[in-house]
Amino acid sequence: MSTDTTPRHPIGEVAAITGVNPVTLRAWQRRFGLLKPGRTPKGHRLYSDVDIDRIRQILSWLDKGVAISRVRSLLEDPSADAPDDPWLAHQEQLTQAVFDLNLDKLMHELDQLTSLYTFELTLARALRPWLESLQHRVQERVDGALMLKWAEHQLHSFLHGHCSRGQSRLPGKSSLLLMLRTSPLEAAFTAVSLTQQGVKFSQLPTDSLSGCQLLSPHTLLLCLPAKLDSSERQILTQLQERGVPLVAVGPFAVLHKDDPLFMELTND
Repeated sequence: MSTDTTPRHPIGEVAAITGVNPVTLRAWQRRFGLLKPGRTPKGHRLYSDVDIDRIRQILSWLDKGVAISRVRSLLEDPSADAPDDPWLAHQEQLTQAVFDLNLDKLMHELDQLTSLYTFELTLARALRPWLESLQHRVQERVDGALMLKWAEHQLHSFLHGHCSRGQSRLPGKSSLLLMLRTSPLEAAFTAVSLTQQGVKFSQLPTDSLSGCQLLSPHTLLLCLPAKLDSSERQILTQLQERGVPLVAVGPFAVLHKDDPLFMELTND
């Protein structure tokens, strides 16, 4: 563990190192007092190596299921008993918002989750378990199919907007084309995950490989089903022969910044 308290790392660099996006880092500071970064003469945040170690400790507690509001006390006294898993409460809030058809409440809860936690953690601990639970709970209702469709539509809309705003804030030009042949929700999960990890991309508006045949050399990330038909295999072969870099991942893939594939995409 580092003992260097010299503020030297800007917030973008810290986000790249830790995987915690700047919006979340600012929220941890303003709302919970978990971080105390230094400032440049112009007021920009600078973090020390000690701050980075503290962020990793925060992530460790969150990964154990501790609510962000309880992390500070555990950082000050690690021997204290960890509270109950807060993710069930988040899932219940989401479900109740759906049953009430309360869009404001649903958006508020989703905004809280995506601003206070990393998307990887939110997806694994809240969104996926919630959707699985919701699919079972709506079966008990005569309007269950409508409720589930409404929930999935609103979640997709939220994630699409979240991704669009994040992509607009990323610097530089896109060096990656993204084609996701999964459900709209799974495509949104992958797109948001890549965005929060700093990958700028242009998403192709079709799930058909035939639309890719005229691409000039440009890295193309494909999220493909397990099996391809003969025509699809032929298109991929033609793209490779024309020098289009191809990276294929399986369905429902959410890349993590430590994955070799992610490093391949971002180290051009």
